[in-house]
Amino acid sequence: MDAAVAGHVDAFERSERTIIGVHDVDLARDRSALDTAKLITGGTLRADRLGIVVARGPFGPEVLVQPLAGRAVFPAEYHVWLPGALRSAAEFRIGRLSGSWAAPGDTDLELWLRSNGFDARSLPGTVVQGITKIRLDNAIQLHPIAHDHSALVITLGGVPPMSRLADAFAVAEQLAPAVAASTAGGHVAAVSPVQFDVLAVAAASGQLETLLPGSTSASASDSSDPSPSQPPPPDPSQRAPGSTPASPTEAPAEPSTPAGTADERAAAIRTALTPYVGKRVHLAPISDAKVAGNVSDRIVPDLDPAEIVAFLDAGIRTTGKVGYVLTAHSLHISVTGDERVVNYDDIRSAHYSDGQLRLDTRLSGMTKPDTYQIGAQLTAALHDVLSLR
Repeated sequence: MDAAVAGHVDAFERSERTIIGVHDVDLARDRSALDTAKLITGGTLRADRLGIVVARGPFGPEVLVQPLAGRAVFPAEYHVWLPGALRSAAEFRIGRLSGSWAAPGDTDLELWLRSNGFDARSLPGTVVQGITKIRLDNAIQLHPIAHDHSALVITLGGVPPMSRLADAFAVAEQLAPAVAASTAGGHVAAVSPVQFDVLAVAAASGQLETLLPGSTSASASDSSDPSPSQPPPPDPSQRAPGSTPASPTEAPAEPSTPAGTADERAAAIRTALTPYVGKRVHLAPISDAKVAGNVSDRIVPDLDPAEIVAFLDAGIRTTGKVGYVLTAHSLHISVTGDERVVNYDDIRSAHYSDGQLRLDTRLSGMTKPDTYQIGAQLTAALHDVLSLR
């Protein structure tokens, strides 16, 4: 096993991921494999062999493709398939001094990605081997492959054989909850070409040897149970802590059953909002006595304070006089010109777009979704409640 591939295997294992298989594809020895590899990578392949690591991680199958040529190590690609999908494709581009997120044609999403960062700047922008330096054009490609699944591809820089997979894992774990809370319109191509996407899908689905008959397994465990190329729908209980979506999120149109038990709803709200606790986001019991008093006196005077699960402050001075109170059963709204209580079971859908949360409810007389000028945090909490149906 090549030292660079061994370094990646060690990184997978240190992160407590399960290695399913390690494959060595000798392209120089097998002309048909070389022709196939060139075909599926757009004819730009310069490697004479590939090291492919297949693992099972927190989001399902994960694949690392390491191209090699003699002693030269080219940039590797880390592939993972995440539940959920942002509305547009995005990439993290590498500049001369730093990098930045880009979502061509979707300015709101691009600005949101840049404001959150998702630790993308921790990814190295070059591969350095001796006196040779390969500069990367982009480090991340994130794009929908279905309305509820995304492909995340991270190109690894660094100094081989030292693996930088740990940085890629951190980025994936921060992006995962944001992506999981969103849905897209369907498949959207990556912003920039991904070289090994076909190979990665084949490896994740256990079809690598069918695609490249010359590949051999350097090691394997649990290979009789290959992970699917696309993971199952997201499980909210397994989401990693992170940020919230800037893309539309939709709940079932006509719920036939209540949105979980009271305890489940309260837990979902706390899980969704915990990363954002601060001046505007409070989990009960509210620690600021002044804010807690104003919430009880002005927003929910008839509610037992013990029923409050969370409060989102919509006021300029964040003193608890206006905003949104979430209980295990309902959303209490108290903002300028709008005071009402919406039961979760009356919400058809919730999605966040262009800086606004839009609710579509089943209340009589409401023919259009309600629109509230709030952040994505409330969207995430409501989505997690609705996902319990």
